[in-house]
Amino acid sequence: MIQIQIIPIYPKPRDYPANIIGVMNKAIVSALQVGVRPLLQTQMNARTVNWKQRPSMGASLRISHGGILSAESADFILTVFPTGPRKVVLKWMWVSLGTKAHPIMARRAPLLRFQEKYKPHTRARGYYGLAGGGTYYGDWVSKKSVVNPGIKPRLFEYWIKQKYERQIVRLVVNAIIRSVERA
Repeated sequence: MIQIQIIPIYPKPRDYPANIIGVMNKAIVSALQVGVRPLLQTQMNARTVNWKQRPSMGASLRISHGGILSAESADFILTVFPTGPRKVVLKWMWVSLGTKAHPIMARRAPLLRFQEKYKPHTRARGYYGLAGGGTYYGDWVSKKSVVNPGIKPRLFEYWIKQKYERQIVRLVVNAIIRSVERA
């Protein structure tokens, strides 16, 4: 989940026309809905483009303390998050945030049977690679229980933020500047 909060710093009322805050608020909402939301959804979807079952990316925009056209100041919070079946959303969370080592025991069969080694197609730092879920290789092993080493976090949201933060700020600031120039 990526969450962007914008808390505008408005000029003193004596320094601007009466309707300017409503105009600025409307510009911020427009920039978040038309520019920032699709950018973040596209980048989050790009991380799972090769997954067989992948989440779709939802978004919500919350405005507090005032409204779009209100003369009051407002805070804006845009949240972009994975949606879909629970299993698919959990997979996103496990891959993005990682998991701890944990034991796995045979339950429906007397033994677990698996290949010894695994090479993931996605890598840490939010990079994504080949189609599919990775490559298993090595000798076949049978055991009653094993300790899964966990998943190294890919930190998808962190790397998207690192790469696109300046562009997002630029989108919002330019929208505000254009709206004030037109007012």
